[in-house]
Amino acid sequence: MKEILESFKDKNPRYTEQHRGLIDYYATIQSSSDEVKTRTGKFFSTVYEFYLYAAFLGMRTNNRVPLPDNGKTLTFMPIKEWKPQKWTASDLVNFLFMALLEKTDTDLYELEKISEDEVKQKITDLQTLLEEYANGGFDRIQAKIDEDKYYFINSDYAFVDYLEEL
Repeated sequence: MKEILESFKDKNPRYTEQHRGLIDYYATIQSSSDEVKTRTGKFFSTVYEFYLYAAFLGMRTNNRVPLPDNGKTLTFMPIKEWKPQKWTASDLVNFLFMALLEKTDTDLYELEKISEDEVKQKITDLQTLLEEYANGGFDRIQAKIDEDKYYFINSDYAFVDYLEEL
């Protein structure tokens, strides 16, 4: 199991190119400092925070949207580099990893016995699952914006409120 988790952390999650504008608008791309966030009016200090929000939103609503096969996807940074201030990156990634495993039919005891090829496939499957849930979450956010373009900018707590609505 540890090998799967460590290999999962090496992955660079993808998102669809169509969500680039959404991410650019709500997340600070280059800096995670509070000063930059405040000056630019961003809701998320980093792209991975917004990506995580979208992934957990997709999981919460069971909304998986496959990424396009046409290659119109972007990446931003390996999971192991996600470094929140309040938790260690390992804690955050472990929570994400556990949430993704819960969404699969994986027998945790069997993970200890699988072959190297099966490990590689499991990691690929988990990355795909993460990307599909994040893409689904971004689609839900975009749909809410299409319904009410000011929804997320009318309140500092709109992203929290949105989770409570669902």
